[in-house]
Amino acid sequence: MSVSPVKPCKVVQKQGSPICMKFYGNSMQGKCVKTRVGGLTELKPADAEILAITIEVKDAVEEKVGKKLETYSPVSYKTQVVAGINYFVKVNVGDEYLHLRIFAPLPCTGNPKELTDLQTGKTAEDEIIYF
Repeated sequence: MSVSPVKPCKVVQKQGSPICMKFYGNSMQGKCVKTRVGGLTELKPADAEILAITIEVKDAVEEKVGKKLETYSPVSYKTQVVAGINYFVKVNVGDEYLHLRIFAPLPCTGNPKELTDLQTGKTAEDEIIYF
């Protein structure tokens, strides 16, 4: 079995400006995430990438809430650049909404995404804030 080489990450930043992280490999290939380090981005509608990320951690979510989730549909999200990316995702689970925090390490580390926290009892109107 051959192992493909780890691709490098590149961070481009001018002092005091938003950071532009270009990822090579994995799901973020070629994307540039512009944000200030540590701050949350503006709210965005969930897309195919966010759906894939939330599906990747669904088993961990179900374990944490203690039940199988028949409805599991990401609605919107914000991101935070850290030593990787924190995704803060609002997910419709039928009778309520969950807010998930999912950590995606830099792709060059080779580490998987992980559910780091979640909040239950949320509504469609609840704002996604850092937790």
